[in-house]
Amino acid sequence: MSGISCISPTAFFGERTLRDAIVLLCFHGQARCALQIHNGWRPVGPRQIVTAGVGRVVERIGERTAVGFHQHYLGEHLRPAFEFPLAVFAEDDERFYLRVPRTYDANDGTVMYSGDVPVGSQVQLTEYVRSDAITGTEAAIAGAVRALGEPPAFALVFSCASRKLVFGTQIACEDAILRERLQGAPYVGFYAFGEVAPLRQGGPAYYHNSTMITAVIAVDGPKDRPAPACTPTDCPAPSDARSLAAKLRRSESYRARLEDSKEQQTAMLRTIGDEIEAARRRIAAQNEELVRLNAELIREQQRSEALLLNILPRDVAEELKRVGRVDPVFYPSASVLFTDFQDFTRIAASISPAELIRELDFYFTAFDAIIERHGLEKLKTIGDAYMCAGGLPTPSQTHGLDAVTAAWEIQAFMREVVAAKAAAGEPCWRLRIGIHTGPLMAGVIGHKKFAYDIWGDTVNLASRLESTGEAGRVNISATTHALVKDSFLCEHRGKIRAKNAAELDMFFVVGPRALA
Repeated sequence: MSGISCISPTAFFGERTLRDAIVLLCFHGQARCALQIHNGWRPVGPRQIVTAGVGRVVERIGERTAVGFHQHYLGEHLRPAFEFPLAVFAEDDERFYLRVPRTYDANDGTVMYSGDVPVGSQVQLTEYVRSDAITGTEAAIAGAVRALGEPPAFALVFSCASRKLVFGTQIACEDAILRERLQGAPYVGFYAFGEVAPLRQGGPAYYHNSTMITAVIAVDGPKDRPAPACTPTDCPAPSDARSLAAKLRRSESYRARLEDSKEQQTAMLRTIGDEIEAARRRIAAQNEELVRLNAELIREQQRSEALLLNILPRDVAEELKRVGRVDPVFYPSASVLFTDFQDFTRIAASISPAELIRELDFYFTAFDAIIERHGLEKLKTIGDAYMCAGGLPTPSQTHGLDAVTAAWEIQAFMREVVAAKAAAGEPCWRLRIGIHTGPLMAGVIGHKKFAYDIWGDTVNLASRLESTGEAGRVNISATTHALVKDSFLCEHRGKIRAKNAAELDMFFVVGPRALA
């Protein structure tokens, strides 16, 4: 034997009205139950966090007082607006239970709700949506019957009294839905001021407001369903004057509340519209800022790219960006070119540091343009020394000829500058150039300040050829001479002994054969 009871000051049974009665529902046998809940309210506006409060009394929601939170959406009003309850979201769940505002305190901004509202919970204001209420009720009842897995023997329906006041004539629609979906099974229930049920089947139970709970029940035993003692269609309707007066009073009360609700809903829609517009402007401003930052980022990337390419060859820079390192590469043949200025120390001592920097920049900028034109790779400058190479990082079959051609043009440029300075009575810068061709290693050194450099005896021999050359001339090795002898006239000038190497033949470049 199982049962459900309710103590109420007024109870109804058929045509009888009872006071201080106990309503007892009893059923026999093993019972199986499935339930669904539905309220018909839709959350509006952004979610807020309850930041202060105790139990049913909420002090602050977000950055506003609890009163300020409601007035932000509904405008100034003095009575609790139970037509717009508070949705309280369960932890780790998108479902919510409702809290109806009961009283306000305009002095401290607190609101007392129909049940506890935990501090830290997420909340939203809600509004009643007629279409949501009807479709939601139908889906809830159908879901309960489907979860039961068999036709129900009967159903229990409990709904909030506040919900009944707001729904008005929609209650009749819900009654029709119950009759259809329960397939003739009897159902009983009552309106209350609070219901207890889980948000989902098998979950923890919550105390609800403004919610309808439908529990469908199947029992073992006889399946015959007794006809209800009194149905809404055959119960005689009261016709006395007091009943009519009570109905009139209720109608007037509903009308007044509907007028207030309409005004509050208009205020809420206006506020939400303002919030949407403010959000649109904020997003537009953020998008503009993102466009600006993206353009600035692109400019910075381009500047970084240009700086990196000033330090490293393009192929090497791409490899460094792609894999974060550059493996050293062996080149079986490359041509290394060195230059330096004769009597640099003496001339530098006679001019100011600023003038010295300007002079070096003038010459080295011209050298950069010449070697770039002939496909050579600048490696570094050390004081007045200038170093570049041909045949790397991209191997070339003409690196020896490219290096000698560039060296000849550099000396031609220097002759023009020396002649102009001599005519003006200014100090003259005279240049020595040495070139050697041979095998070497190339790679990137350093982790914070990258430098592309080359190593090997070929580098050392090119430096020795430069230091043993003569101002205004290009001094090359025998290996370089073998690569350019068909294009340039050269004259043998003897041998030189280099460190860690045998004696090396040297040649001065006389000039291009086309000019001979």
